Amino acid sequence: MIDWNYVTRMRDEIGEESFAEIVALCVAEAGRSIERLQAGTTQGTIADELHNLRGSVLNAGFIELAALCKKYEDNAHFCDDFSDLVECFARSRSLFKV
Repeated sequence: MIDWNYVTRMRDEIGEESFAEIVALCVAEAGRSIERLQAGTTQGTIADELHNLRGSVLNAGFIELAALCKKYEDNAHFCDDFSDLVECFARSRSLFKV
């Protein structure tokens, strides 16, 4: 679910506080992106929104969620239910207590 090696490396490189700020920003942006996907109000195409979401969550080490985003991105024209993305996001976020 989380790439803990990446998380540890980033914490060591930029510090605990800076990494916590990055995670908080990524989680906030991911939450807004997921809300747009659910509401059907993406800023571009669904594939664009999923691509941006994937990039954001990778910055926090959320590899399972990023993989789901990639799967949806590759099949964006068939996407209309994002409940598993929502669930995975909630589980990932809870691991950081964000």
